[in-house]
Amino acid sequence: MFTNLVLVTGQVITSNMEYDVNESVAVSDKRLIGSQTEVVDLAGRSLVPGFIDSHLYMVQIN
Repeated sequence: MFTNLVLVTGQVITSNMEYDVNESVAVSDKRLIGSQTEVVDLAGRSLVPGFIDSHLYMVQIN
């Protein structure tokens, strides 16, 4: 089996305690890139973890 998605040549910012920054990431539980794998060139852009619990607190500014 092959990886579904690979993001390369960017800044992949992790959410671990050290906030490591990596160059690429593969999205799947598999390890190989195949002909059906989508490879996205981030061209130096940053990728940050998604947040599932999105809400905000409204603040009144006068």
